[in-house]
Amino acid sequence: MKVLQDRVALLTGGGGGIGTATSLAFARAGARVVVTDKRPEMAEQTAALIRSEGGDAIAIPLDVLDEKQVDAVFDQAVEHFGPVDVLFNLAGDAVIVKSVDCTVDDFDRILRLNVTGQFLTARAAARRMLARGSGGSIINIASILGYGGIPRRAAYSSSRAAIINLTRTLAIEWALDGIRVNCVAPGWTMTDALQKIVDSGVVDIEPFIERTPMGRLPVADDIADVVVFLASDASRMVTGVTIPIDGGVTAYMGPGGKPSLA
Repeated sequence: MKVLQDRVALLTGGGGGIGTATSLAFARAGARVVVTDKRPEMAEQTAALIRSEGGDAIAIPLDVLDEKQVDAVFDQAVEHFGPVDVLFNLAGDAVIVKSVDCTVDDFDRILRLNVTGQFLTARAAARRMLARGSGGSIINIASILGYGGIPRRAAYSSSRAAIINLTRTLAIEWALDGIRVNCVAPGWTMTDALQKIVDSGVVDIEPFIERTPMGRLPVADDIADVVVFLASDASRMVTGVTIPIDGGVTAYMGPGGKPSLA
């Protein structure tokens, strides 16, 4: 039997690279998938891919900072598929700018989208899971930058650190009700979007690969497989944790160069 057979999984930000990979992984594991994204055409592309493989999926536009929209999306999901069993909180953004030049508006925007947005959708999911009384799985997304920083990403790294502790707090609060709350923290991930940046010459990715103990960067499917695990009963006693998916980057404290030769 597929590990998510007949469950309903809802993703925010489901139209991006990791969102598409995870949506497909959910469907292949037997879930009925609700793909939401602020970009309706991207959500529909992901849902169409699932349907092309024989899966069951719908696409719904969603701005995660609009509380009424959030509630409406969950109501639409219930009307179409039934109660939501799994939420994957993926919507987010970044601003790359020197901290001395970062405006308050930009800093607040990133914190609101990356933290408040995940809180609002997690709260909406939990309210319905609590009323139903049969638990569920909520999976947030942070980043390895939630554990440390690199220049020009003060707002982003702050938001990802906040998500890690929000995950712990919600997990403890809802544990007795059977709602598990966990988080994934990807490292630099070779999505199509990153590949385009690399191909354009804006980013030299080789130093990041060299510093990764496993010798390669994660790809979207690597993230998706961990999310499916956290959504499934295989992780039934796992809650309040954040799993780095980074090939060992956060474990490595040595100098630059290949870790195996340090």
